[in-house]
Amino acid sequence: MLVIVAGTTAVAVYTAGWRIVSMGIIPALGIETAVLTVAGVAYGAKNYKNLQISCDYAIKLGVLISLVLAVITYIFAPNIAWLFAYSSNSGNMIPLIAEFLRIFCVFFIAIPFGLASTAVFQAAGKGTTSLLLVVIRDLILSLIVAYILGIALHLGATGIYWGIVIGVILGSAVSYLYFRLFLRGLRNREVREIHVKESKKGEEQINN
Repeated sequence: MLVIVAGTTAVAVYTAGWRIVSMGIIPALGIETAVLTVAGVAYGAKNYKNLQISCDYAIKLGVLISLVLAVITYIFAPNIAWLFAYSSNSGNMIPLIAEFLRIFCVFFIAIPFGLASTAVFQAAGKGTTSLLLVVIRDLILSLIVAYILGIALHLGATGIYWGIVIGVILGSAVSYLYFRLFLRGLRNREVREIHVKESKKGEEQINN
């Protein structure tokens, strides 16, 4: 899509900018790994309260770190871009990479919601659900919105960049909302199990 709307220069800008974005989401990926372990223990022990606490804490921490990184990236975007386009032949790419980085600052803040939520499903042994949510976020929604903004609405490379970001935001929101529904189902099941145990205990006391 970038080649169609802006040629190979846009591809070079995306490649260079994505290297920075990849480094920017490393903290969120690390937190996702931690959630996977903690949530797995909590789910195995049927301690759904701790499951919720761990995920909520991971999201808050991830958003806080990502917000700091986003602000730093936004402010120093031209300086960071210069590292990838310092030669005379690629000097014209500096403002384009800087624009890319400033758009993807929003990406940093949105991604912790999706990563933490999908980690919980992996911890619960629902790998297919986790995979489906990732495909919806990173493939289906991002491509559809990028196509609409970049090609259908003729917004060019900037539209494609924003399309990817908006797609990730929507996908992360879907993952988080589905996680909340999943957690509510677990808590309801926990309440029902408690009621069943109390009922059996009451019947045993009556029989005795």
